[in-house]
Amino acid sequence: MRMQSVQGEEKAVYDRFSAAYAQYLKGQQPVLDAMAADHKAEALALLTKPELTQLNKDAADALQQGVSASISVTAGTPASAAQRQAPGRQA
Repeated sequence: MRMQSVQGEEKAVYDRFSAAYAQYLKGQQPVLDAMAADHKAEALALLTKPELTQLNKDAADALQQGVSASISVTAGTPASAAQRQAPGRQA
């Protein structure tokens, strides 16, 4: 029964990461367009916008949850992905 729970948890983490990363990539497109047009100042301004920074953080956090869940399962501990965080990461 635990295996089904793990698989469901992994799928949920993957789904969260996929959605967050897709939003980040969508937010990156204007940056790429500005760089292609050699508008470096505009690209930097877009890249450092709080909205894009948050999208990056959301995707990284979702990925970290997946890594933590994988480590937890591999180690045989019952900790959920939400309970485990890498050193230095804040919730």
